[in-house]
Amino acid sequence: MQGMSIRDLSDNHVAFDLRDLFETLGPLALTAWWRCRTPVWYIAEEDATIDALEWRDGKPEWLRGAELLTETRALHQVLDGVIEGVRSDVPPVNGALSPWVVLRAVDSSWLEVYSDDSNILTAVRDRFSDVRAPVYTADDAATDY
Repeated sequence: MQGMSIRDLSDNHVAFDLRDLFETLGPLALTAWWRCRTPVWYIAEEDATIDALEWRDGKPEWLRGAELLTETRALHQVLDGVIEGVRSDVPPVNGALSPWVVLRAVDSSWLEVYSDDSNILTAVRDRFSDVRAPVYTADDAATDY
């Protein structure tokens, strides 16, 4: 997968959130299936727990993008972790489909986007002002936790 690093910052924090990324990914992001590939650390309003981002027993739940956005409405920022999206009519069986998009938050400092879909990569470059080469790869995101 091709990747890129988004470094848009405001007051030394990432200047965008999951909603901004989904808007950039377009309508397919809402119908794709999403899950946490790794444990995800985040900040939410009033220290709320966001079930969709919780890593339970190593078996994260697949959710449609629209449902993920609804469940993360209290989310302020993903600090660290990997979320992957798969295009499918039905919830994927683990390992049965390759990801369409992988999102990796890195230490609340930047976010990396990986995809083989050139439209996604172009949309990210067009939307964000500080886009660089990635530090990691999509495969690293699966193995370093």
